[in-house]
Amino acid sequence: MKTNLKKIYWLPALAVVALGFSTASYADSYGQRGYSHESKGSEMSQRGDRFGDRLGLSDNQRQQLKKIHRAARPAMLDIKDAMQDNREAMRKLDPGDSGFLKKTAKLADEKGRLMTRMINEHAKVRAKVYSVLTPEQREKAKQLRSERRSNGKHHRGDRRGKWK
Repeated sequence: MKTNLKKIYWLPALAVVALGFSTASYADSYGQRGYSHESKGSEMSQRGDRFGDRLGLSDNQRQQLKKIHRAARPAMLDIKDAMQDNREAMRKLDPGDSGFLKKTAKLADEKGRLMTRMINEHAKVRAKVYSVLTPEQREKAKQLRSERRSNGKHHRGDRRGKWK
């Protein structure tokens, strides 16, 4: 019975570690490509220009998309900062501490709420972007995303951060 209890105690810790790895790369992609505090938006605007060129966006559509992304930036930065704070708090935990499992569970719950916020914010931006596109442009965007994924390039580029 004692060995089963040990396994049960480690399950939440392992889940948090796995969640941390999967969400850290997703969150870091915002920090590296378009939502960092240091970025002046040049890389994001280049990506937006390529996106616009491929979809044949009008100048008016391009301006609308810039406004959408500019408006979303503060919320995404807040979430990014909170996720970074959460990761740092997780790293600082001492597994030998008597309250380690409770603290881990609390941070895991917080991480889940942050991920939910990030996904919802991203969905709002995507919905607003798609509302600006014509039906033909929406189909083209779907096709471009499908091509990028089939080439192994998703989450704003491949693992090396290069665009092809």
